[in-house]
Amino acid sequence: MPDTYDYITLMCRLKAAQTRNKELESGERYVKLKELHQKDCRDYEHKILELQTELAEAHKETIRVRNYWFQVLEDMLLEFEAMQKKAERKLKEMEKRVLFAQKQRDDALDKVKELRLQFYKTAARLEEEQGKNLKLRAQINRDYENSSIPSSIQLLFLITLDVISHSTFSIFPHDEQTKEASQLFLSSLHINSGFL
Repeated sequence: MPDTYDYITLMCRLKAAQTRNKELESGERYVKLKELHQKDCRDYEHKILELQTELAEAHKETIRVRNYWFQVLEDMLLEFEAMQKKAERKLKEMEKRVLFAQKQRDDALDKVKELRLQFYKTAARLEEEQGKNLKLRAQINRDYENSSIPSSIQLLFLITLDVISHSTFSIFPHDEQTKEASQLFLSSLHINSGFL
């Protein structure tokens, strides 16, 4: 059995080798190989064209997306610059308002300081005048005890003296000559009251 098998195998191989040899000698094998090669070349060229087309489309898409993003970024940059300018304008306006408010506050503090000084001066003058009134009343009371003038006249004199001192102070608070004149008048009244 193995011999038969080997013989048949060898016969098949011999037949195939003879066919191949005949094809090579006649050139059919070369023609077939050339056709197969050309077919493979056409397939590869077709694939290359498809890949080149896809690459061109991808390149176009990349350019389109890049242009789109450039446009978006440019719009965002313009919007950011506009917002930045608006913020700068608001900041300048707020700085002006702060400076104006500080100036108003400083002016108000100066005015309060001036009013406080005027108040202290007025309070000091009032206290001084009240002290003078007390002194004059004490002198009048002392003279009243030592004089022979009736008490109703003394009381009338005290009221007149009080009215004159208050009216001269309230009417002419800043006039030094008037104050001196009123003090001389009051002292003369006091001296005259001692003679009554």
